[in-house]
Amino acid sequence: MQMDISILFSSNIFYKLSVKQGINIKYFYNHKIDSSFSELVQFASLPYRKTYIHTLGYHKRTYRIGERVAERLWYEYPEYYNSIVDIVKKNN
Repeated sequence: MQMDISILFSSNIFYKLSVKQGINIKYFYNHKIDSSFSELVQFASLPYRKTYIHTLGYHKRTYRIGERVAERLWYEYPEYYNSIVDIVKKNN
């Protein structure tokens, strides 16, 4: 699996910014996340076993994950979901 270089780039930028502004970084997880990031995309575990999901790396390009993101958006923020659907309909 190829690593998405943007993860390193954005993480480094935000780290440098936090140092410059004197902001202390606190980690969400106290353990190492494996390079597949599969722990972060367990949508079926929301909201009871997992309270945080984040699509990283190749998961952003996976159709199934895109569907799960859309479902969560529709479920938790229907007004935003509908707004996005309207924009896509207008532009396609």
